[in-house]
Amino acid sequence: MVICGDVECCQNLLEKPTEREYYTDNAVAMVQCKVLKQLQLLEGRKIDDQDIVDDVNFLNETLQASVQDLRLVA
Repeated sequence: MVICGDVECCQNLLEKPTEREYYTDNAVAMVQCKVLKQLQLLEGRKIDDQDIVDDVNFLNETLQASVQDLRLVA
């Protein structure tokens, strides 16, 4: 399933970097590419795979927190 691969790839981009700078760059790039909007659309779909649901929730929470961090810095 393409959704599974895409979601896992995005999650890895946020979980795997060991340096904060890379994490921040990846999060900003995802926000700029409107990944949050796509996550909202996925949340509205019926997805039977609980792993995908968990990954979507993780990404949504993490990117929302990144947006809040960016607002505090700006």
